[in-house]
Amino acid sequence: MNDGRAPIRKADVLKQCTISLGESLRLLDARFTVTRDVCGFVMEFLAHVNKTDIALGFDIMEPQDGVQIQIIYAGDPNATFSVTGTCVGADEPKRTDSSL
Repeated sequence: MNDGRAPIRKADVLKQCTISLGESLRLLDARFTVTRDVCGFVMEFLAHVNKTDIALGFDIMEPQDGVQIQIIYAGDPNATFSVTGTCVGADEPKRTDSSL
């Protein structure tokens, strides 16, 4: 979520935001809900040998815009994954856990 006061534009992305699943996990599906369609949020699956990354992108994230991503995978239910990316003037991406 953009908790700041200024919009974050596609041009402000210094390092693409990605979610990386560990080698022991198999991605089955991923879905997202975005606060507003105008954000232009997109998700792309990048398969590597023994690893899957999910690349994230957007056109603009204005204050209070955000995205919720659900990842469905096969593997250890306690497995961890990493979230990386850098935007001008923004903190690192945050991961929150929620139980259904």
